[in-house]
Amino acid sequence: MLITLYKNCILTDSYSEVFDVFHKDSNDKTALERYLATLEHKDITAGDVYVTGSGKIPFTLNSEDGVFYQYNYMRILNEVTGFARYCFIDAIAVVSNTAVVSYIEDIWSNYAETMHMRKSLLTRSRILNYGTWQVPFYSQGMEYQGNNQISFVDLLDRVEDYQQVAIVLQIQLYKLSQAGTVSEREIFEFFVTSKIQHQDNFITYRPVQSAMEILFDIIAKSSDTKVTWNGEEWNYEVYNATFVPDTFNISFVAGSTATEIFTVTGTNVTFYFAPFADSVLGNTEIQYTVSRQLAPNFKHFKIGTIVNAFDITQNGTAVEVKVGYFASKTDFAMYLSFQNQLIDITRDFMVEFPITVQSADVTQQQATAREVANLNAKLGIAAGGMKVAEGIMHVGTGVGQIGLGVATGSPSLAMKGLNSTVGAISEIGTGAMNIVSQKKQLEVANRALYTTNKGTKLVSNAALVANYGIVVYEIVPDNETEVQANINNTGYVCNEIVDDILRDITTGTANKYNVMSFDYVNIYGKFTQRIASVLRDILYGGFKIWYDETAINE
Repeated sequence: MLITLYKNCILTDSYSEVFDVFHKDSNDKTALERYLATLEHKDITAGDVYVTGSGKIPFTLNSEDGVFYQYNYMRILNEVTGFARYCFIDAIAVVSNTAVVSYIEDIWSNYAETMHMRKSLLTRSRILNYGTWQVPFYSQGMEYQGNNQISFVDLLDRVEDYQQVAIVLQIQLYKLSQAGTVSEREIFEFFVTSKIQHQDNFITYRPVQSAMEILFDIIAKSSDTKVTWNGEEWNYEVYNATFVPDTFNISFVAGSTATEIFTVTGTNVTFYFAPFADSVLGNTEIQYTVSRQLAPNFKHFKIGTIVNAFDITQNGTAVEVKVGYFASKTDFAMYLSFQNQLIDITRDFMVEFPITVQSADVTQQQATAREVANLNAKLGIAAGGMKVAEGIMHVGTGVGQIGLGVATGSPSLAMKGLNSTVGAISEIGTGAMNIVSQKKQLEVANRALYTTNKGTKLVSNAALVANYGIVVYEIVPDNETEVQANINNTGYVCNEIVDDILRDITTGTANKYNVMSFDYVNIYGKFTQRIASVLRDILYGGFKIWYDETAINE
């Protein structure tokens, strides 16, 4: 037999690193054979001395053998049959010029070639493609961390450097009526459009700041401006306003049904309320206007608006994100959909002005209601305190019950009298508090009314949200280098049922090496159950399998 000893081999019986023994190159060599050929080695001819599992081999040392203890791996080859076994050198004993090498067999290198795998759970893997297998990754072995500000990535491509928006309004059209008579009124969803006089082209999308100024003009003019709708004059009031970015790709087309609101003096620009076209109103389902594929990226962790975002679950495949809307005669809503979620984002783009064209008496009523509510809350706390005091007094009188019983012989009668007294005191306290409450409410309600100018109070971030549109939240980590090194060394954490995956991997797909670990394995092959047990332990423990032996020292 030919015994070959190798120096400084990276293989150990911990099996943290192994070589591919499943694929052979054009020279009929595996990655293990190619790697061993690169090492300094010594050939020894000996008799048939191989013993399965472990054994010892004696041979004579020559003066040219050098530092013999650097040999840590060996191959035993039957030159007649071609049968080879690989072993770890466990110990070397040298007496005079005779060396005795103790060895234990390398289970992976000897038996993995015949191993077959079926229905096994792969729980960690560095690469995503294994020949015909596509293994999704679910998380990293190490998380990104950083103290930097987040970065916002536009999900939808902008036409301009700044965001352009359309103004969608919920409008109540009404007619004034005599006192006690319900007035005629209609609710509509309109969008605001404009055009220069004597021209036919309508302009609907405009910069956010311009849209805000136009919206305020529309609200301010609602107190004394009438519009003509269906041949009749109506008053109007704005309930809700929504800024719709042009990146949502909603087609707001103005037609002959647009009704004039006002003309800006000196510019000849006229603004109109325009109803939605039939193509917009005629849909009974959400209409998705934009769809984007978001490539897997662990630095992307949320999708949404600048004020409201939702988690992305990275799972190794592209995330399809859709933006859409639903419109009817009286309603308009915007939606974001991804990863089995449907999210209503209308509120984020809505300009809220709860105090619109409002008279002084309405403002006073609101202020009074708030103050009375606060007062009642405080009185409720005080009433609770009285109940606690009443409970304490009952406890105190219970202690005195024993003494009264001994002195009078009729404790129940005495206690009834005491409890009645205590209860009366408590009720007086509660009644006094009610009187205080009533007087305070009268004082607030009868306060002299104050006057206020009609105006608009803005309480939303719609302009900010509209300027950003739909964004992807991206972390800017401090440990990106460390995370990438961790991926390279230990891989992604994944879960996938696989069959014979080690055979399906090709060196072209796997590149230099791969890191693998299994949570459950079902293997069989040309080996005993003792060998199968060791192979399972290797697969459970996790290992780096090399396909390209030239990359080990890179």
